[in-house]
Amino acid sequence: MDLENNRPVGALQSKVDDIVAEYISSNGPGMALILARDGEVLVEHGYGLADVSERVPITPGTRFVIASATKQFTCAAMMLLKMDQKLDYDETIDRFFPGFPEWTHCITIRQLMNHTSGIPEYLTEAFWQEAKEKEVDLSDVLDRIGHFTDLEFEPGENHRYSNSGYVLLGEIVERVSGTTFASFLKHRVFEPLGMNDTLVGTEPGRYERQAVGYLYRGPDDFEQAPYGMSVVGWADGNIISTVEDLYRWDQALYSEALLPRSYLREAFTPVTIEDEVVSRYGFGWLINKRRGLDEIWHAGGTVGYSSRLMRFADQNATIVFLTNASGVDPHGDLVGALAEALLRDCMDPVPERIALPARVLEGMSGDYVDALVSKRDRGRVCLKRCGNSLLISQDSSFAGGLRLVPVDDDVFRVDNRADDYVRFLRRDCCGAVTGLRYLANGAIYPMRKL
Repeated sequence: MDLENNRPVGALQSKVDDIVAEYISSNGPGMALILARDGEVLVEHGYGLADVSERVPITPGTRFVIASATKQFTCAAMMLLKMDQKLDYDETIDRFFPGFPEWTHCITIRQLMNHTSGIPEYLTEAFWQEAKEKEVDLSDVLDRIGHFTDLEFEPGENHRYSNSGYVLLGEIVERVSGTTFASFLKHRVFEPLGMNDTLVGTEPGRYERQAVGYLYRGPDDFEQAPYGMSVVGWADGNIISTVEDLYRWDQALYSEALLPRSYLREAFTPVTIEDEVVSRYGFGWLINKRRGLDEIWHAGGTVGYSSRLMRFADQNATIVFLTNASGVDPHGDLVGALAEALLRDCMDPVPERIALPARVLEGMSGDYVDALVSKRDRGRVCLKRCGNSLLISQDSSFAGGLRLVPVDDDVFRVDNRADDYVRFLRRDCCGAVTGLRYLANGAIYPMRKL
């Protein structure tokens, strides 16, 4: 039985079919899904095509690049090595990277794991341009990271998502274990858990039963994506897996089959820094509240592929979502709808809209930029009043085109099913708006008003 309103499982399947049909067709790239609760898989299905030109259908056994969802496995490797007493989270990384800049002497393994190291991002426009011109390998990436002379902030003082840190973690796994990252995960994680269709991508070719990736703008507007090691990535995103295997991984996290509960508890605990509202990141996991439920999750995205693993431990509920249509769900509406279909019976209701005076909305309108001073391109949001709501302009650097509706004096909800919020900041209770925090599924983006 489906636990939502005690309906038959088939009714949930039908609901999921209807949700997915809003986004993809049977004649283009698609996705594989698992929805499970209380140890029972309620929906396990493939939609669309793994290879459009060859008309190969997607099944629950189709492989996809899971991109940044890899990070939870990279951290699992670090936890296993700590169990082996081969490293400590709070040791600095200088012994692993001789010849790197002086900043290796003040950055710890823990700070790489929770993105508080301050190491700049290697995945820049310049990197992707280089990848178009030649096949980039790991040595190229390490060389790029090793030439960063300055950090974005003092280690431990702030939080900034950094794929660079996870590339370094993969190197640490190899240097400490004496084997490759791929071999370590195969023998210490994948094989013990029966994840027989999961592997670490180590070559630019596609593997057996791996979906072709597509750039996706709509059911009738897509094109095959370029593919190579720059797309697969390294320890920041190079695992290739199936929804079935990721569900096996999810279920193992309820036991001590791989790691002690004390280790897992720490992995699921967000990092504490001076400004505690900036980050809700643990060891390869984001920690979030979704409609009143505790959610632990991570997503991934690379050229042609997207992934998401969502865990609701108190409900023993899981959603695994893998797609070869990158861009299919840019604002989280699809995954929000799937979560609601599975867990509506125990979710808080959606907050009701309230009315705010036009002058208040006008005071919130304007341009906002990333509040964290760094050398990266700064995120930008432009808000405009539209009736009793705010619109994020289409040319904003993220979330363009979305509508924000007020649910409290200084709190707005994104008007879709993602359960994302914007909280406006003021100098004092009667002062002008000075900034905002964009809360998206546990990721928090502080911005200041121009």
